[in-house]
Amino acid sequence: MRTEASVLEYTVGGDTVIDGRALLRIDMVGTATISNAMAIAGMDIQQASEMAVTGYVLWNLQSGLPIEHYREAIGSGE
Repeated sequence: MRTEASVLEYTVGGDTVIDGRALLRIDMVGTATISNAMAIAGMDIQQASEMAVTGYVLWNLQSGLPIEHYREAIGSGE
């Protein structure tokens, strides 16, 4: 079984124009927790990771849709 939980804070980072499209940059920062539990060859295995998350979304103001999403997660597990 796999579970994932993220707590992210979004802020408007600015705006830009690419190919004539007005885009809003929305920055994100927060944390993510991922845990896995499985059985392999009769052995129960569990894994958990805590990560710091950063990234952004470029939002098309005309269409109201995201056009690019970038997310980086750095952390450790056990």
